[in-house]
Amino acid sequence: MNFQILDRMELSDGSLRYHLYIPSSELIFVGYILESFEGWCYYTNRKDKDNLLQIEIPADYQDSVKELLDFLSNWDYRLSRKLKEDIL
Repeated sequence: MNFQILDRMELSDGSLRYHLYIPSSELIFVGYILESFEGWCYYTNRKDKDNLLQIEIPADYQDSVKELLDFLSNWDYRLSRKLKEDIL
């Protein structure tokens, strides 16, 4: 997936806040994926900034969400879709 982590901030309660820039075409996919890991993080679209996703991650899940973001940044879901079409 094509996104950039713009910044990372540690909050007073030990949780982390990330701001990600995500192209419009992929924003909904990232949202669906994060939603499926309910409780690992909380996310919202920044209404004042197009294509900016704000993610807050509690201390207990920071390593897991970092792994997920690393995986997503290297995953080409379009290739997965093409392989599925070729198989079927």
